[in-house]
Amino acid sequence: MTLITSVRCLGHAFLTIGLLFTAAPISAGTTPTTVDDFFASEGCAIGPTTRDAALANGFQESEIDALVNEAKLDEHTVVTGEWVVLPPDKCTIRLPNPSGALALSDPEVMAATSSTITYYSEAYSDKEDLGCFLSSPKLHNNLRQSRGWDDYTISLEYTRMLSSAIAQGNASLYSSSPLRTPPGYQILTGDCANVPMMPEIRENNDFLRDNFDYLIRTLGQSLTCDSDANLIMVYNENVAGILEEETPSNAWRGMEIMIIAMGVGWYEDMSTTTPGTPRPPLCHYP
Repeated sequence: MTLITSVRCLGHAFLTIGLLFTAAPISAGTTPTTVDDFFASEGCAIGPTTRDAALANGFQESEIDALVNEAKLDEHTVVTGEWVVLPPDKCTIRLPNPSGALALSDPEVMAATSSTITYYSEAYSDKEDLGCFLSSPKLHNNLRQSRGWDDYTISLEYTRMLSSAIAQGNASLYSSSPLRTPPGYQILTGDCANVPMMPEIRENNDFLRDNFDYLIRTLGQSLTCDSDANLIMVYNENVAGILEEETPSNAWRGMEIMIIAMGVGWYEDMSTTTPGTPRPPLCHYP
């Protein structure tokens, strides 16, 4: 199965996502004390929803306006639609870590996680199949039974959990080849970390964390802020293709970025029936 075909199938395979964010959740364990720090947690992007979120967190309109006016004097500031993306020398886009009500250590999640050998076949001998993989259908069913959550709440918390886990290096969607679809999100903690591909997976996560600002800003130059925008395809065509040859390889890094962005609220107007629309810094308006 090719990467293109796999992406189209993921919604039913193991990426059931139905969200409707009204505001991006503040990253776990952080309380921004300055307006600059607040917008750094929002992708260095100032627009209608992040401005409202800043006001709701106690920052003043005058502080935000001053930040915008100063940024507009910098030629590296991106002004697109109603949004201003602060320049890299003024703001670093950090790998976000959204808070949520679900964790990898919760019993429902652990019960939906495979053993390290579940997907491994000696005949096929693909060592990338050695690992603990999370089953989305099992987890959704477990949460319905144990917590009584509806589909909206399950999808919201599931995506926030994955976003946080990837950001912390505790989960990954990894393959060295676009021709291979991973069985699911791979758990990287405890005994699940004792698998042959762990050094490559860790290297990929380190690269994502250390270069997140560059990856997002580069993506934003090519991806349009449109409900039909395909972040994964645009990433593969316009970002992955220009990375240096020795860059750690992960054919599914674009999907990891998309899940992180969804979990932290960088997609707007998402629901169980609509795909939603990316917002800056992920994209630009035509």
